[in-house]
Amino acid sequence: MTDFIDSFSDQALVPSWKTTGSRHWAFVIDAAPGCMQDYLDSHFNAPGPDKSPYRYEALSEHNFGILMVTDHPDFACCGEDRDGWDTVAHRELFWQFPAHRYKDSGNGFAREKHDLVWIQPFYFDDNSTVMFASREIIGSEKQMAEIGFEEGTEADDLHLDVAIQGFKTFNPRSRSHLVGVLHIELRQGTDEVDFAQVMDSGEATSRQASERVDLSAFLERKGAPAFLGTWMGTFPALAGKSTAPSSHPATVHIDTLKQYRDAFDMRKAAYRAIIASKATHTQIRNPRFFKGRDVDLAFAWSDTMKEQFTRLFGLDPNDATDKLEKHGFAKLASKMRGDDRKVADWELPITKKEVLFAVAFESDATFEVLETLHTYGAGIFSR
Repeated sequence: MTDFIDSFSDQALVPSWKTTGSRHWAFVIDAAPGCMQDYLDSHFNAPGPDKSPYRYEALSEHNFGILMVTDHPDFACCGEDRDGWDTVAHRELFWQFPAHRYKDSGNGFAREKHDLVWIQPFYFDDNSTVMFASREIIGSEKQMAEIGFEEGTEADDLHLDVAIQGFKTFNPRSRSHLVGVLHIELRQGTDEVDFAQVMDSGEATSRQASERVDLSAFLERKGAPAFLGTWMGTFPALAGKSTAPSSHPATVHIDTLKQYRDAFDMRKAAYRAIIASKATHTQIRNPRFFKGRDVDLAFAWSDTMKEQFTRLFGLDPNDATDKLEKHGFAKLASKMRGDDRKVADWELPITKKEVLFAVAFESDATFEVLETLHTYGAGIFSR
């Protein structure tokens, strides 16, 4: 067992964690068919000398997931024995999708019983302490990033840019520099959508009818109602009409894959473990909903990000269009750092991605590591 010396870093490093006053933006998008199951098969369901007693399957009804952005202004360690005495602030962006986890009965999978868990294969954070703790303790494959962020007083003031140290084009003499990864911006003139009234099947005003058409277009997609039901089932407070804090907590069960022996390619890491954790949101408040068409989302291509974009989202670099800067999207590039050497490079081909639905809300939350479900390779190393 590892003993940690009491220090500020220790307080922020070791879960459980708590965050207060965190702000979240969730953007519903879809991935190409097969991407989610391919990830589960190559990472969680991979065959080996000590096969996992679990099998993971993406929800067959859809290929939808959530691109989540969270701003944590007050983040600290918590728990019975380790109540944080100092806090850190950080921002994170991750891609998550729901999956069913089945228990192997020994004679096939007991498909009549399953657990709903969320998988997070695409993850960025702008705080090195949180990134290290997430990677080394719970296994989240977080990457260090610069996250430029602006939010004004109006609904359409949100603008977020993400950049990482990487290679625009790799060759043996390449030197890493800050390259753009992702851009999100609400279009000028964006208005909020009254979700409760849009979902109501009764009479509607002309504006509500228009909003209902937009949401109906999303709901008419195969599997969209099931996905929305899954998500709203996790966060029932988001479907309410009140802006007051909800007394109903929302618990998100998360399964991650942690490697104990470093390997650049997780699929080739012989010694791995499935870690179960959960995030519990309380005091969920101020939900705001937006039409997907009012959100500009763009992925910026580089040799560093190419594999993740193609494998996780099914994007094709051959479909890339103009550069972000020519669309006026890179206004935060010079604000990320005052040092010119760290200004993000947005001179990259981009692929715009359709957003189907968006919601913003605030909450307090706790994050807990529950257990190690399975350790791959344990049998090998214990012989």
